[in-house]
Amino acid sequence: TADASAPADSGTLRDALAGANAVVVTVGGAKGVHHQRAAVTRSVINAMKETGARRLIVQPSPGAGDSGAQMPAPLRILMFALLAKPLADHDDQEQAVFGSGLDWTVVRPTGLTNKPAVGSWRVLELSDGGTLGGSIPRGDLAACILDVIGDDSTIGKALGVSS
Repeated sequence: TADASAPADSGTLRDALAGANAVVVTVGGAKGVHHQRAAVTRSVINAMKETGARRLIVQPSPGAGDSGAQMPAPLRILMFALLAKPLADHDDQEQAVFGSGLDWTVVRPTGLTNKPAVGSWRVLELSDGGTLGGSIPRGDLAACILDVIGDDSTIGKALGVSS
């Protein structure tokens, strides 16, 4: 076990990523830890560069960056009012990814549920216009991420995803 945000554990992280074709970062925040998502993501990016891994998929939250436009207006207002501090961590995380020089894709799921997967989802780039639904089962998000890993057309894109 390693703490990906701790510099002392960078060797363990490098060992874990050795030989990886792709890396998926789905880290959450931690109470009392400032910008946990961004710190872990930076550590992973550094380890990827050291091991030669190129494909990175990162899962921040909708509302990060410019993605608020993909949310229905009432949800967008509520999210920014209640989640300004956590969203700053997501923004910082995304900036690390965008500047990484890796073959990245950002996947921003709407609210995650424990409902059974249905086998379908909706993916939007910001330029597509439109809004996303309010939730997605975790199983469908996982399947979407697996599709993204093998789809080179998603490299360099930030995607919103919902049911």
